Amino acid sequence: MQNLLAEDIPDVLLSLVLIGLDRTTSNELRANLHLAIDSICWAINTSTHLSIHQRLLSHALTLTPVNKAHFVLFFSSGNSRTRHIAQWLAYALFLPNSRPSDVLPPLDPLILLLSPVPGSDELFDVTSANADFEDLGHYFAIISVALANVEPYVHEENSSSQSLSRQLSIDDSPRKSQKLLAPLTMLNTNT
Repeated sequence: MQNLLAEDIPDVLLSLVLIGLDRTTSNELRANLHLAIDSICWAINTSTHLSIHQRLLSHALTLTPVNKAHFVLFFSSGNSRTRHIAQWLAYALFLPNSRPSDVLPPLDPLILLLSPVPGSDELFDVTSANADFEDLGHYFAIISVALANVEPYVHEENSSSQSLSRQLSIDDSPRKSQKLLAPLTMLNTNT
């Protein structure tokens, strides 16, 4: 991995994934591609993440739902950096204008995406007559990658709810009677 130039890494990763997505690729080669991708992702520094995301996302957005799911799932196993790339890639497939970073993607936009108004014909509107349930299954596979790393969200939510509890105990306002739902709670009730 030391011989790869940082500016070549996005194209190298894309090439490896495209070889892996080819249906004539053997399972043995596919497993080796996963290992190679994981090794490359482990060796990169965080400054390379943005260019990797941009290159991968620009191609992934052109794919059909089934191929988008396979594309994202190629990064969903492996070390933490590989999974982080997968999480942001999955997130950005639903919200292409999002800018990947080293922090977790925000949950609120995904919650809104998963809770459409019935009859709105939005992506996850299962009540729509136009709902394509085969594609929807692939989109659920993608969103499961975007939501796979839940532990940091739980930690973040616990920290913020403790801060909020302290603030509410100090603040003697009508907000005390309102029940505030944390993003993970909202996500759990919407799925």
